[in-house]
Amino acid sequence: MSNKMKPSEYYSFSSTGVIFYDYNKTETSEPFWGILKCDEEIINYYLWLLLRWGIAVNKGSRSGAHITWNRGEKPPNLSLWGKYEGVEINFRYSNYLWWENGRHVWINVYCPKLDEIRVELGLNPLHRNALHLTIGRLLIPKDKMKVSLEYLYQY
Repeated sequence: MSNKMKPSEYYSFSSTGVIFYDYNKTETSEPFWGILKCDEEIINYYLWLLLRWGIAVNKGSRSGAHITWNRGEKPPNLSLWGKYEGVEINFRYSNYLWWENGRHVWINVYCPKLDEIRVELGLNPLHRNALHLTIGRLLIPKDKMKVSLEYLYQY
């Protein structure tokens, strides 16, 4: 029997998001950014939870709650760029808070549909934990904190 978790076990929550291409594009922004806009309340909940643990975090990003599925990578099948604009899709997310870089807090996301879109565009699918939802930036870097949060379980 394998100890490996199924996606439905690790990514125990589900939600929906709306696909956008080159969201908030300006004359100076880089092209070919794909995001999935998500419910702000997911971020608000984890901000509240972190504050209850004594960890202050600046909220999210300028683009609001979102999952980035393409970071400026020009797709070979350029004619399909924008095909799913405004389409709502499902995704799953974990409740495990990550902050290994010491500056940001995020949760991992699982969304096979985003990989299907990338493949359709001629891009490679993303590796397993590439998709995430940023909760925010730590006000105090992790290595300077007096609070220690280590999970009691390992996955």
